[in-house]
Amino acid sequence: RLHEVHPELAFWAMNGEAPLPLPKKVKGRVHDNGLALRASLLAAAGFPLQALPPASYRRADVGADDLIDACACAWSARRIAEGRAIRLPADPPRDARGLRMAITA
Repeated sequence: RLHEVHPELAFWAMNGEAPLPLPKKVKGRVHDNGLALRASLLAAAGFPLQALPPASYRRADVGADDLIDACACAWSARRIAEGRAIRLPADPPRDARGLRMAITA
């Protein structure tokens, strides 16, 4: 089975299916308040951010927003596995191979 996920859809779902009021980046730079909002949504949703290993990567290779986005995608994967995910659109069309064309969170 294939499921396409996107971190911003996951954050939308975590936020009561409402858009987030703060961006994660402004003019290509991380917006600290937007990143903190996303981290707080993950924590409130039960994602164990404190269990993540300390950053051992180069900032030039991986940004703080990349780690938060990866956690949001993992959150979506857990919801898919538990049968609690939402899919947009709810009744998606299928491509030529029969795969659903939807994003899941």
